[in-house]
Amino acid sequence: MEEYLLDNNLSIIESEEKYRSVITNVKIKKGTIIISSPAMGIVLMESARDSYCHNCLSLMQKNKNRCSRCKVAHYCSKECQVNAWKNGHKYTCKLWKEKKLFDNDLMDIDLLVQVVLQISKWNDNSGDEPNKKSSTIFEPGSMTPEKLKDISESDESINWKNKEEKINREAFLSLMTHQDKIEFEEWKYLRDITKAVFLIAPDLESKTSESELIQHLLRFKCNNFVCHDSQLFGIAESAFPVGSLFNHSCSPNATLYYHGNRQIIRAMRDIQQGEEICITYTDVMNSRENRQKLLFEKYKFKCHCERCMDENGLDKKLIPFEEEEIIKDDSILSKKEKEEEERKRKKKEEEDFNKMKGQLKTDAISIHDILDFEKCKALEIDKSSILESYPLLKFIVIVASKLLPVLEFSDEDYSKIHYQLIENINPLQLNIFTLVCKYTYYCIDANDHLHAAYASLYVLMAYLVFLGRYHPLTGLQWLTFGKLVWNIGDDYKKEALYSLHQAKNSIMISEGRSDVLEEIENLIKQFS
Repeated sequence: MEEYLLDNNLSIIESEEKYRSVITNVKIKKGTIIISSPAMGIVLMESARDSYCHNCLSLMQKNKNRCSRCKVAHYCSKECQVNAWKNGHKYTCKLWKEKKLFDNDLMDIDLLVQVVLQISKWNDNSGDEPNKKSSTIFEPGSMTPEKLKDISESDESINWKNKEEKINREAFLSLMTHQDKIEFEEWKYLRDITKAVFLIAPDLESKTSESELIQHLLRFKCNNFVCHDSQLFGIAESAFPVGSLFNHSCSPNATLYYHGNRQIIRAMRDIQQGEEICITYTDVMNSRENRQKLLFEKYKFKCHCERCMDENGLDKKLIPFEEEEIIKDDSILSKKEKEEEERKRKKKEEEDFNKMKGQLKTDAISIHDILDFEKCKALEIDKSSILESYPLLKFIVIVASKLLPVLEFSDEDYSKIHYQLIENINPLQLNIFTLVCKYTYYCIDANDHLHAAYASLYVLMAYLVFLGRYHPLTGLQWLTFGKLVWNIGDDYKKEALYSLHQAKNSIMISEGRSDVLEEIENLIKQFS
């Protein structure tokens, strides 16, 4: 595994505090692919099972191959269907057809079978002649998914893929299980899952044991990823052991995304030689208290990253969610009670959206002025009395006046301005932020592009402050805002093009996804 990481200009450093850390042996520029690795196992979520190939995770066209037995699994090609059958579906097909277990249990069993087969494959071939030591040191990101596809039939590609499968096995078996922190009821669940595996695949008993299966399940629990699509919606539970080697930070220097059944880790900013590469395991728009709670519950550690330890930094400007009223269980309500609960919900939602409409007063300050650097700076003084009455608009103006003019600055210079900004903004209430997100789509559904644009701009400014200029969500929000201002009218053509170019810059660095970039390029041509 160390040799494989060295091929990608990476090294592992062990420590008592973090167990181990992955550092870079070279300076990495932002936007560079750091490493790309294949999945060891993938199971699609229910909402995505009709849209994506169950083997390679590609978005399927109209012509697709469906498993004739379970009628659940779909494939983009006959080749994928055959591969999926060999990689575990031959065992789990019956379970998916009968659906006698909860969906989450089925997913755990399916993923476990896939991983066991991958491990046993290398155990069976352990006597084979090992791969010759690589004499090539690859540039960061050199074995990208596109390049692997281009040379898919070459010996180099076959050898590299075999090596990746072997490294996946080594990496997976090295992951922590935290079995000392598991409660009794959880042990019972783990044993039930392992029994189910041996019931559907009795021949696996010669390849593994109940104890090993439980260890694998524990690794899933605190190491697995949720694959997401180009809009960052989750579509699959997955095991990417190489990605699991990277530690968490609430202020990460790298992001990850998915290309079919491959995971790509990419630099969000310039990373210096010897610096640790960190991704994030949780939503960093959450408050520190909630992040720490989620990280300990799932990953069994308390975060001591730079952001969490800075008492005067970002988290001082985040107000956690307030406790919401407990939602009644629909299953115990009568039809009349359900209708009454729905009526109350809609009434409250309507009241909340009216508040948002009043706060994001579209005739108080124009989008033209907000996106004009000089005019925006003047707004803080000229419109100070108005802004005090509309805190959401005030937040937009302050962030826009400070950050938009410096978006092209170096990481160091941008960080200085960003830190100064944090001292000048009022705390962001996460309840209000979530409500504005909902209000944005409410306005979009109502074809109210003007109010949707103002709400979208508020969300965008929040992302710039709390996620950063090169986060995938920031790029997508620039794209959403650009579309909305274009739909307001021809007077907003300049603002639309500016927003699309910012979206392009952000996504090129954070993800570089060809499908999203192609959409942006087409819109720029259309709007020009």
